[in-house]
Amino acid sequence: MRTQAVLGCCFSRSAKKYDNGAYWKVCGQHFWQFLSENDNLYLDVIKPLRYKARERNEKYQRGCISLINLATEEFAKRFCTMGKIDWEK
Repeated sequence: MRTQAVLGCCFSRSAKKYDNGAYWKVCGQHFWQFLSENDNLYLDVIKPLRYKARERNEKYQRGCISLINLATEEFAKRFCTMGKIDWEK
């Protein structure tokens, strides 16, 4: 049995499999099929997870922006005078 190095890309539109002699490069749906031997794993499980993660990330980003804005406003109220930091406070 021979060991083969594989560079796997979770998401990509690259060719099915690229063999440069030193390693294989397997991308996207072909990568997940290679790992699981399930032709539909990417379409049934992985691709939907990608979109769900994107949705949650966008929600998280909106929450972060709101929190930063709130903290900035509170800092300005407590520690700024006329738009400048009052270092004595």
